Amino acid sequence: MTIESIVDANEKAQPDDEGCEIRLTRGMTAIVDKEDFERVNTIKWYASENGGKFYAANRNANYPESATTIYMHRFIMGIEDSFVRVDHKDGNGLNNRRYNLRVLSHSDNLMNRGRTKANKSGFKGVSPRRGKWFACIWVNGKTVGLGVYSTPEEAARIYDNAARKYRKDKAVLNFPTFEELI
Repeated sequence: MTIESIVDANEKAQPDDEGCEIRLTRGMTAIVDKEDFERVNTIKWYASENGGKFYAANRNANYPESATTIYMHRFIMGIEDSFVRVDHKDGNGLNNRRYNLRVLSHSDNLMNRGRTKANKSGFKGVSPRRGKWFACIWVNGKTVGLGVYSTPEEAARIYDNAARKYRKDKAVLNFPTFEELI
């Protein structure tokens, strides 16, 4: 993609009560807080797909002498160190409001992923084992077995309890609301 192909739709971006929209290529928009709008809106952003998710990116934002790609969420948080991760709490790479962004270690960011494509149970932290369902969680680089259960839902609830205990507010849950656990 060349810089010339990046659509300059930012001029049409309008603030709203929920934040401000920054128009991107591919007919997409990113959302930013009103206090970040003017600074972010001076840059031409495009929709970049990475790992099946979309993010707002720019090839030359504040780095015109290099071929560096900068992502909007990193730009907003002021993070230039490539070893520092900025995560979207809700998993939406185009929701760049500050309440939705957090700085994480690489390890924490990896644990924040949902279930993988190879998942056979439909739940994070649950896999089949000898006709039953095994629940486990990664803690400090090691797998902690949580037991074997009759149903994948039961194993998923056990995983969720462990995720709340070990990951606290960073936990990705199978049943994110309390009502679903009952």
